[in-house]
Amino acid sequence: MAVSYTADLTLNQSRDLKNLLDNIWENVELCPEGALGPLAAVDHGCVIGGLAFTLYPIPEPLPQADTEALWINALAVAPGYQGNGIASHLIRNAEQQAIEAGADVLYVYTDIPGLYLKLGWQKREDYDRNMVLSKYLRD
Repeated sequence: MAVSYTADLTLNQSRDLKNLLDNIWENVELCPEGALGPLAAVDHGCVIGGLAFTLYPIPEPLPQADTEALWINALAVAPGYQGNGIASHLIRNAEQQAIEAGADVLYVYTDIPGLYLKLGWQKREDYDRNMVLSKYLRD
């Protein structure tokens, strides 16, 4: 497996990534024009995983709750490729992209908090089976 991680997608790869994300979540909303585009894991030209960003308000207990922040909106890896660290690589790439875009904090609402916690994310809010986590990107 020769996986590369990129935000520079061809038209077909963009369509394949959207389909992969939509198979898990209906109508995934991507970041608005001019903000961060999606990231893809590509193996021999085929999209095998991806991650999308969105802008959404900061969670309530924080002082700037009326300010929009950068969130990971969707993360998916094709079933035949799961368990190979691809999701972790996508998250790490997302953190780097967020830093380059000037973000200080990245948020996620997820049903797989253990994956993010292993990567140094912090719990913010707990829901039934989901959790809001964040990661400070700068010291």
